[in-house]
Amino acid sequence: MAISQPIRQTAGAQELSSWIGDTWRATSRLTVTAGLRWEFSPAPTGSVLVLSGGTVSPRTQTVPLWPLRFGNLAPRLGLAWRFGADGKTVLRAGGGLYFDSSMSIAADALNGGPLGIAQYVSARNGLFSSELTYAFLPGLRLPAVGQWNLHLERALSAHDTLSAGYVGAAGYDLVRREVGGIGSTVTSPLALTTDNGRSRYHALEAAYRRRFAAGLDASVTYTWAHAVDNDSSDAYLMWTGSGMTPASDRASADFDLRHSLAATLAYTVPHRPAAAAWTRVAADWSLSAILRARSAFPVTVLDSEQYTGIPLTDAFRPNYVYGQALWLADPHAAGGRRLDPAAFESLGSGVEGDLGRNAIAGFGMWQADFSASRTLRLDDLRSLELRADVYNLFNHPNFGDPVRYLDNPLLGQSTRMLNMMLGTGSPGSGLSPLLGAGGPRGAQLEIKLRF
Repeated sequence: MAISQPIRQTAGAQELSSWIGDTWRATSRLTVTAGLRWEFSPAPTGSVLVLSGGTVSPRTQTVPLWPLRFGNLAPRLGLAWRFGADGKTVLRAGGGLYFDSSMSIAADALNGGPLGIAQYVSARNGLFSSELTYAFLPGLRLPAVGQWNLHLERALSAHDTLSAGYVGAAGYDLVRREVGGIGSTVTSPLALTTDNGRSRYHALEAAYRRRFAAGLDASVTYTWAHAVDNDSSDAYLMWTGSGMTPASDRASADFDLRHSLAATLAYTVPHRPAAAAWTRVAADWSLSAILRARSAFPVTVLDSEQYTGIPLTDAFRPNYVYGQALWLADPHAAGGRRLDPAAFESLGSGVEGDLGRNAIAGFGMWQADFSASRTLRLDDLRSLELRADVYNLFNHPNFGDPVRYLDNPLLGQSTRMLNMMLGTGSPGSGLSPLLGAGGPRGAQLEIKLRF
């Protein structure tokens, strides 16, 4: 086993942004908000591997990571229009362009590239070692996202409102790390940082809110959405060998949720000074409950977790055996079902099948939470707050995505709860599972003294 020596590297990035905006009441019913933001992001410099003519130069040189550009202008526009003199109906619309000025993965010297000249060598799951080299595509551009929305809100009465709207977004020049394309060889693949990432998002939203008498409030919101991209993280390694292109990976995003519902109910027990003592103790408590439900995240089935020691997110996918059911009923599996191994046919190491990226839906989720709190006024300066929170009140099991690798004997089975899939609590793993969504029932008690 070869042990690499530590490499000391530094990288610095400078950013300058300026903003000008104004709000103009064009008429008594129309309000216009407009602005313009300018992003100036000089590229950090460092010792980088040079890509030239489809090959990696054996030398390194100190160059800016992306060209210096002065035209990164991001306009914003918002409109609010009131229908009728009563103002009960309001139409809101807006849009804007936003730049990812930080370009985080491009300046990631800590993890090996592309500013670093470090190389990663592994023989795990492969017949030979793979020497992974990091480089960057010349002429990188700052990632940009355009966003727009349109919402109509109507006050049905003095106590309830109904709103509906549309939200859209499109991402361009997003950072995408590609392996196996230009500059790569069988034993020395190149992890090339490119701006080939693209994304789209469309959503329809609806919300209803009502304030009842005696301190009772209720609301319900629903969203239908579809997120499409060719890479859902700038940290992933995407395969572009064997004739594959970024367009081959265009599919539902890893975080795509078609249906999402949230319902809340809040009640404050009224205070009655003349009531009996036990009634005064129960008064002034704030009680709330929330129900969350959503459809499943998509899943990509792969032949193996790694290819010649390199973890690829999109390769290699098997063939789908048409006519074969994707899921099997299994009372011993989490959720009572598992993916059917007979539905997938591997074409061998390094060969891409016809099963699409994120073509299978995993497990959905629903959970109800409850909270109770009360503030006791001790004097004019001090107060005591009591609070209790219960997560997953009904202890409903929510499972993480099933194992998606054909060479794993647990293929198609969920091996963990949803809160552990979203994060284990370790650094870099995502959200803490302690109070995260999808875990077992949990309670939290809190006493807070304000002075």
